[in-house]
Amino acid sequence: MFWEENFHFAILTRSLTLGQLGKPAGTLQKTMYDSDKQRIFDLYKLGVPLHKIISTHLGYGKYLSLKKFIDKRYSIDLLKKPSESP
Repeated sequence: MFWEENFHFAILTRSLTLGQLGKPAGTLQKTMYDSDKQRIFDLYKLGVPLHKIISTHLGYGKYLSLKKFIDKRYSIDLLKKPSESP
């Protein structure tokens, strides 16, 4: 129990001296799928299963990580309005 008290004290003093610890809420980190984001979204819109996207079109990744990527990024991209062109 002693080390837990020291740990919490250290975190508290560090946060007081440096300010807020960690990244701001809502910050999206880079993922391994960012380079193929548009291709993934296009295939997802066409109804291609996630397992097929991973095995055939990407060649890397896991089902759950791709599903989480699509759940987070696809909804955000739909909310963005395309730039208006004349």
